Amino acid sequence: MSKKLLLCGALAWASQAATVTLTTNPAALTSTYQIGAAKLPAVQTISVKASSGTPAFTATTPGTDAWITVDPSSGSLPASLNVRVNPTSL
Repeated sequence: MSKKLLLCGALAWASQAATVTLTTNPAALTSTYQIGAAKLPAVQTISVKASSGTPAFTATTPGTDAWITVDPSSGSLPASLNVRVNPTSL
């Protein structure tokens, strides 16, 4: 049986009174996992850029369970974020 996960997260940023547009590459991440499999999904990287400046960001994950982690969890843009999924924690 295959289990598909929809990954949801939030990326918050701080900026001086200017409008900043964020772009990500890729636009979305997808992860699949076979229940009972020994191998967890591979770490995926998403690049985030701001239309101007180098705004600070904080990446948050839903809830307190460690089924999804983001590294680094804070910093300045542009940045590459490593996303790890551990569906065994669900």
